[in-house]
Amino acid sequence: MTGLFSCLILFHGFRMRLPKVVQARMVFNVLIDVAVGSFPLVGDLFDFAWKSNKMNMRLLERHAYEQTKPTAGDWIFVGFMVSLLVLCIVLPLALFIWLIIKLPMI
Repeated sequence: MTGLFSCLILFHGFRMRLPKVVQARMVFNVLIDVAVGSFPLVGDLFDFAWKSNKMNMRLLERHAYEQTKPTAGDWIFVGFMVSLLVLCIVLPLALFIWLIIKLPMI
């Protein structure tokens, strides 16, 4: 049910034409909640503190009704998350290539 509510908030932000960086921040909030929340016990503790829907509603209200521009914090958060995503893709790939080069042929 929480995932459905998250999708509705994201869809509403899209319909209200929020700035793209704010929409990206909202998506990353949900992705963090889902990714960390999927681990037993740790995820439950994390869900207690990380309220992605509440954060997304604040972003929606601030940017939709007040017509404010994205803050530097929005850009920093999205930039950090994109960097982390790239690192999660590049690091295993680099490790795999290194292992192939270093392991002797059988």
